Amino acid sequence: MSLAKKNIIGIAGIAFGLVFTALVSWQLYRVQKYSIVHDFSDQITSHAGNIRLHMDLNAEVLYSLKALFDGSEEVTEEEFSRSVYSPLTRHQDILSLEWIVRIRRDDRAEVEKQLRERGQYAGITELTASGNLIEAEARDVYFTTMYTEPLTKYSSTLGFDQLSEASRADLITRARDSAGLAMSSKVDSLIQSNVSETVLLALPIYRGPTTTVLQRRESLQGVVLAQIDLGRLVRNRLNSNQRWVFSYELLDVTDSGSPISLIRSGSPAENSQFNKTVVEMGGRTWKIRADIDPEIYLHRQFFFPLLVFLAGTGLFGILAFSLIQSNRQRKLIEAEVVERTRSLDEANKKLATLSTTDDLTGLQNRRSAYNNLKLEWQRHIRDGLKLSAMMIDIDYFKNYNDTYGHLAGDQCLKTVADVLAAEINRPADIVARYGGEEFLAILPNTDEESDTLAERCRKSVERLRISHEKSAISDYVTISIGIATLIPDDSNDMSDLIEKADLALYEAKTQGRNRVAKG
Repeated sequence: MSLAKKNIIGIAGIAFGLVFTALVSWQLYRVQKYSIVHDFSDQITSHAGNIRLHMDLNAEVLYSLKALFDGSEEVTEEEFSRSVYSPLTRHQDILSLEWIVRIRRDDRAEVEKQLRERGQYAGITELTASGNLIEAEARDVYFTTMYTEPLTKYSSTLGFDQLSEASRADLITRARDSAGLAMSSKVDSLIQSNVSETVLLALPIYRGPTTTVLQRRESLQGVVLAQIDLGRLVRNRLNSNQRWVFSYELLDVTDSGSPISLIRSGSPAENSQFNKTVVEMGGRTWKIRADIDPEIYLHRQFFFPLLVFLAGTGLFGILAFSLIQSNRQRKLIEAEVVERTRSLDEANKKLATLSTTDDLTGLQNRRSAYNNLKLEWQRHIRDGLKLSAMMIDIDYFKNYNDTYGHLAGDQCLKTVADVLAAEINRPADIVARYGGEEFLAILPNTDEESDTLAERCRKSVERLRISHEKSAISDYVTISIGIATLIPDDSNDMSDLIEKADLALYEAKTQGRNRVAKG
């Protein structure tokens, strides 16, 4: 063979080796990139799930407070402080919990007298443009902070009129008109100037009918409000080992035309590697936008493929070995991805269970019961079946807590919940803790037999013979039950069923408690 032919074969071999090495290096580059991006996406998805879970848990604190106010004509400052002590201890993201009362102009003098007797000498105050609290101007209606905890830190907010600040006024208006949870966008803390990443959660309290918006506006008594340290909530849920490897931004995108940056670190791009909606709550929508730090690509992705390419140009035999190693590495990475995906799915299932279960009784929580009721409502509309609901309340439970303590009260709630779950046990039945000492049962395709079931539940609780010396009707713990039945159609709403059962419960209490009433 001539030298020219040998040179051509040699050059062709070298060219083939270079091309082949380049292709292998590129494949390695892609595998490394896939692994990095997938790992990054897993971390942010898990982080987002934690944000959703803790916001839900913070909201549940407000529902517990709502149950306190719904169950009492007048909640004292001492009762409020006692009720919020445990939630504030457990939920470090909650800066404060407040009771905001609706006050008319004619009642202002009396309210200011009460505030001054409690040591709040400014009376009803409002916020100026410069951020100072001054005596509030005369208005027809005020929404004034009457109770707040921790009091030692937030005492100066007592008497503050929430309507004097635009974002707080909007929050209260939305909560009032929706009859449900409302969340603000980012607001400034009135007390702590160093806490700038704050959002508010508000839940309305009514005394009267709430079917229409006009009725809600007339019967609103006030709102329970939580101030959330969003910066602490978000940053504490970031993996400390990954905190600096990507740029990150949490956005409020409720108004798509002008998104609001809630938390920001670095400068995420519009087309970020992670760009998803993560929270929808209280009329607000949040999304996370995040990017991988380019240095991570440099350290984890670039050098190894380059080394393979350089080594391949020198020795073709090593190239074949590198290809085998590349395939092995890819299989290992894919196996790791599968394992991480499985672990993430298991974690998400656990998070879903936590967000739908009442952690004290093990029953469904209020939000989960509503979601299941929506499904049953649509099914009963389609099938034309009767749907029943039972509203169940432990008689004089506040007296029980005051007499035996909250630990005994918690045990009483657990025991009653176990009895209800044992009695209401058809596969399609729903038993949930509605709030405080109230329980809600949804009974699909049920009518007359609901009376028998309710009476059986009442007697089963009575047979427990749990001592209750402060009960006005018995020496033992008893329950009252209200029953309602509807045939769902387009002329009614599932809130009608709940309200009808609640009215029946009220009738059972009016008739003397420890009994069943049907609406």
